[in-house]
Amino acid sequence: MPRIGRFQKGVSGNPNGRPRGDQETWKIEALARKHGPAAIDRLIHWMKADEGRTSIAAAIALLDRGFGKPTQRMEHSGDINLMVAQTLQDMRERARALRPDGPRLVTDVTEVGSDAAR
Repeated sequence: MPRIGRFQKGVSGNPNGRPRGDQETWKIEALARKHGPAAIDRLIHWMKADEGRTSIAAAIALLDRGFGKPTQRMEHSGDINLMVAQTLQDMRERARALRPDGPRLVTDVTEVGSDAAR
């Protein structure tokens, strides 16, 4: 009996492939790509300008497109262990609601130790 949620071997789970979007989106993307080199040339021109604000804005735009935007640090307050424990508890409860007679999910390290001892 095949496992629930698994695809059969050799059969695609998405035979039609990724959705392509609508024609209007394609036209807009093609137009943007067509004018991409000219836009980059214009950004380079502005980057070399004597006006500081324009030059910096153009340089940032070029760097973002060439290297991607820099990652941003995120800070949080609170106990990360408590947040993880609550998430795991929520997952357990959802799994039990979906399959009350299903296998018990082991999601706590202390449970692994106690299961191994049995």
